[in-house]
Amino acid sequence: MRADIKKTVNIIADFLPGLMSGVQLVFFAKHNITSSQFVTLMAMFHQGRCTMGQLSSGLRVRMPTVTGLINRLMKLDMVERVAGQQDRRKVFVELSPKGRNLIKEFKKVVKQRWGGLLITLKPEEVRAYGKMLEKLSKHITEQAPRG
Repeated sequence: MRADIKKTVNIIADFLPGLMSGVQLVFFAKHNITSSQFVTLMAMFHQGRCTMGQLSSGLRVRMPTVTGLINRLMKLDMVERVAGQQDRRKVFVELSPKGRNLIKEFKKVVKQRWGGLLITLKPEEVRAYGKMLEKLSKHITEQAPRG
């Protein structure tokens, strides 16, 4: 690995846990959800309506684990089970309106947190950082596995 990349990777590895713990822990406690439940909600947000098998595969966990997560999220009214239109025996899961609102609220919290951090940078640094993130985001999107 190039020395400049290694140095930056180490900075990111030190930076992100502090950034996320400040946002996530308070948010999770406020909404009475666990980190596993939140990861499941985020996967569903990005994947959209899916089968339990697709969700299990995407999260890389066994089906009983996904079933337990979905059952608990249903009790919180965060997800819904939906019968297939062509085959009523096929069951899909998707975010409920409450689940979608939770993701929107989390994004607001993240924006506030980042806004507070970025204010410490000069405008040209913020623009450069934004351009780099756009480029990395595009790369992530292009590399995402297709279901």
